[in-house]
Amino acid sequence: MKQVNSLKGEKWVKINGKRKIQSFQDSYADLFNISLGMISLDGKPLTVWSNSSLFCNYIIKNNNVRCKQEKQHIIDCVSEKSETIKYTCYMKITYFACPIFLNNDLVAICLGGGVYLEENKDLLKDNIIQGMPIMSESKLNDIITLLENIFNLIDSNKNVSFSDDSRKEEFNQEIFFLDKKLTLREMEVVKLINLGMTNKEICVKLNISEKTVKTHVTNILRKLKMKDRLEVVIFCKNNKAHEIK
Repeated sequence: MKQVNSLKGEKWVKINGKRKIQSFQDSYADLFNISLGMISLDGKPLTVWSNSSLFCNYIIKNNNVRCKQEKQHIIDCVSEKSETIKYTCYMKITYFACPIFLNNDLVAICLGGGVYLEENKDLLKDNIIQGMPIMSESKLNDIITLLENIFNLIDSNKNVSFSDDSRKEEFNQEIFFLDKKLTLREMEVVKLINLGMTNKEICVKLNISEKTVKTHVTNILRKLKMKDRLEVVIFCKNNKAHEIK
């Protein structure tokens, strides 16, 4: 069973390209000043750890059993729930574990974080290690959400043939939206705006409140640096946005 779990992760790496994955991982870790690494479902490293904490390496080396137990517990939780979890280790350092899917099948886990949360700073006091990043929980949540969206996009486009020009354009547009840090829900709202739907129509289509739609629209305009819905429609028309099925 362990070998099967390991092979699933290795297959995902092979399909997407180990160099590309490592390059993305290194860039993402540097951009947000976090540690990041990918492992198979049996805990085998699939990539070289990015921004590895010297302090954590020291702790793992000197308290190997406890660190292994915590790591296994994290793997078990993600494998059972198939969703991202955040956790704080016994040294009060916060990490997250994000599931990676292939054809909707859980194949690997992305471990990241290695930060102290600002909200816990007063509790930590002298335990704060010099050089360890301190981050707000809301910012860490944003980092996790963007990473989840990227993995979802990779999985949804893994079998796309770019000889299909229309699908290639849609893929490139989704990359643009993710680069602007739009969530998947906001991307849905953008495409519905492009179809000429009002906020009331969008809330019915997506089964959310009209107030939530208004919040999404405000966030979309801010992130895309656009003044109004018309600019969004013009952008989508120029970039051939595709209708939501």
